[in-house]
Amino acid sequence: MKSIKKLFGLFVCLTMLLSVSVMPTEAKSVPKSKGLIIDDIVWQYNSETNYLYYGFSVKNPNKTKTVDRISMNVTARSEDDKIVASETDHLTRIGPKNDKVYYSGQAKCSAEPTSVNVKTSSRDFYTATNKKKTDALYPVTSVSESIDTSTAEYLGYNDVTVTGEITNKSGQKIEGATVVAVFKQDGTVVDMDETYVDAIGKGDTVSFSLDCYRKIADHNSVECHMMTYYTK
Repeated sequence: MKSIKKLFGLFVCLTMLLSVSVMPTEAKSVPKSKGLIIDDIVWQYNSETNYLYYGFSVKNPNKTKTVDRISMNVTARSEDDKIVASETDHLTRIGPKNDKVYYSGQAKCSAEPTSVNVKTSSRDFYTATNKKKTDALYPVTSVSESIDTSTAEYLGYNDVTVTGEITNKSGQKIEGATVVAVFKQDGTVVDMDETYVDAIGKGDTVSFSLDCYRKIADHNSVECHMMTYYTK
């Protein structure tokens, strides 16, 4: 009788152990990546050349996650909602903590646009060791603007030239880059334009000059930022 009780006791203990071992563990919650924020959309259309000039900013609201290889699609539509221009391009990197990167481009239109829409997508969110923002990695300094009003007589607009210097503090050489000039009126973005910069060595500073070759919206300030860059 005692042996039967012992066997029964062992059976109960084994049953309890098995029931504990198969209990589901509570999964740790992993914070989801927040979507990128598009802002500062500006554009103007030149009816003589049928070119659309546009610009916008993309902000990363994630506190710890950096995002690489951001795909962007710009679509212009006419008054009857037909697509008159569509461009796809990429941004290289946007750091965490509300890092903001400006983008400027142009597109040939088949008709006059009445609206411009921008969409971005990227699945390359990751926790990076380097959490510095773009302006800290590639600071732009000594920005200066000159306006030649004499060109208005034969070009129809003032010739705007923006110069400055960009420094590479990223710790690696970049083979080329694009710098964007952001024109503001009382703090509000009203226009953008861009220029290409050749290779910048690690820790080096290079100068750039941007000739806009078109009418720039009325503004009272200009600032410049790194837009995209290229590495091997």
